[in-house]
Amino acid sequence: MNRDQKKMRQRIFEIVNFVNMVYKPLRTFIALVGLEIWTNGDLISVTPPAGANLDAFMKWRNSELVTRIKHDNAHLISGIDFEGPTVGLAFIGTLCSGHSVGVVQDHSDAAIAVGATLSHEMGHNLGMDHDDSSGCLCSDDSCIMAAVLRRPNKDAITTTPEESTMASANAPQIISSSPVSKSESQ
Repeated sequence: MNRDQKKMRQRIFEIVNFVNMVYKPLRTFIALVGLEIWTNGDLISVTPPAGANLDAFMKWRNSELVTRIKHDNAHLISGIDFEGPTVGLAFIGTLCSGHSVGVVQDHSDAAIAVGATLSHEMGHNLGMDHDDSSGCLCSDDSCIMAAVLRRPNKDAITTTPEESTMASANAPQIISSSPVSKSESQ
């Protein structure tokens, strides 16, 4: 493993640690059971339209990744600049299904900012809507399910009671299974 791969792994670990800080109040632990760093080129066509990336990644995950790594959810973190203000996209309420995926733009040097985007997209996979569209009003600057995310303050992350209830109600039993760890590079 070269130095760039080690730096990439460290960055992903920082991002996932932040995601776990977000989901800890919901009594949910996010286990990183696999990490693929595509060193020999992209395994899907990664382009600026986030929706095209989401569809392509979902197809790749369902045909390739599920045969190699047992997991409930997968996200592509890409250095490609998505079109417009979009920095992430995921299917809503699809955890543990063939649509249990998301795509996130690596849009900031700060791992916490990318972690907030990943937390937000995973929230969609869990069935959470944006705070303003679900009737949930969040007054904090760091609400993970706000339609427009601001750079979070790790000491002021807010998950509303409505999100906690929604996550519990929508979480399938499969997420209580113990993870099996596997890490590899492609």
